[in-house]
Amino acid sequence: MTWTKTLALVLLIPSYVTAQGYGPEVAASKMTVPEGFEVKLFASEPEIRQPVAMEFDHRGRLWVIQYLQYPNPAGLERVEVDRWSRTTYDRVPEPPPKGPRGADRITICEDTDGDGAADSFKDFVDGLNLASGLAFGHGGVFVLQVPYLL
Repeated sequence: MTWTKTLALVLLIPSYVTAQGYGPEVAASKMTVPEGFEVKLFASEPEIRQPVAMEFDHRGRLWVIQYLQYPNPAGLERVEVDRWSRTTYDRVPEPPPKGPRGADRITICEDTDGDGAADSFKDFVDGLNLASGLAFGHGGVFVLQVPYLL
């Protein structure tokens, strides 16, 4: 094989190979933490994918926003992305339930058997679009779905 064919092959191979990251257990084992701390896997794929925000409630349950359609919110077209990755869309979506139904969801993860890992996963709400934050207060949960506080 000539060097040009070899070079072409080397340049083309990455486009045919899918990147493979570590599995959840291996990734957790490779984390470096200060002395006296440890890493334990509580929740991972396939139940939790693309988490962007999480909060523990007063019962010890973990609430996770999964941004499953990242980086493309439903029903919106990107007009511009600046050098800081700030995105401008073609319009401001209407607030729920009128706006476009997205794929984002909030999932409640709970350890029901006390072994330190979540074994119960319940969707609190789905169909969110651009959900990025949550907080508990006044007996409920506040959800930030840009540009609305739900």
